[in-house]
Amino acid sequence: MKDQANGKRGQQRGNANVEFALCAIFIIFLMISMVDMARGLWIYHTLAETVRDGTRASIVRGSRYANPNTKVRMTDTKLADTLSVMRKFAIGLDSAVLDVVFETVNPNTGVATTYATCKANGTGCAATQPWPPDAFDTAGQVIGITARYPYNSMVVMYFPGMKGVQFGKYVLGSTSRASIVF
Repeated sequence: MKDQANGKRGQQRGNANVEFALCAIFIIFLMISMVDMARGLWIYHTLAETVRDGTRASIVRGSRYANPNTKVRMTDTKLADTLSVMRKFAIGLDSAVLDVVFETVNPNTGVATTYATCKANGTGCAATQPWPPDAFDTAGQVIGITARYPYNSMVVMYFPGMKGVQFGKYVLGSTSRASIVF
């Protein structure tokens, strides 16, 4: 009788180990998924803030912009100035893969026209181009910045049928438009 009781307890302990192993797989996958989703949301939020701050820096640099320290009118703001502001706020984002599109918006139709496209590190465009452009640097003109950043998800490599380690590739984007103030 005593031997039968010990055998059942040993079997139950084995069952608990198997049940834990089956549940642990699901729990670990769930935790990794939550971390990956949080990472994606963090990247999107950083991208949106970067674009908003770049647009804000641009709208205060119109034809009547003056250096706040010297009160001297500055008309030679460039794409490089806005890209520099954007890099400052793009903490954790690789500026070599962050695509930035500078747009001017027709005030009559609201249609955006691409002015320049480049990487946030300044490659791919003439960073010495004026921004906002001369025809759009008066108060009330609408300009915009759009940015796209690749996001590689780690979770998809755990799905059945994936061959080797492959990451899900998504492109996160954000756009900000505003009227020039000065």
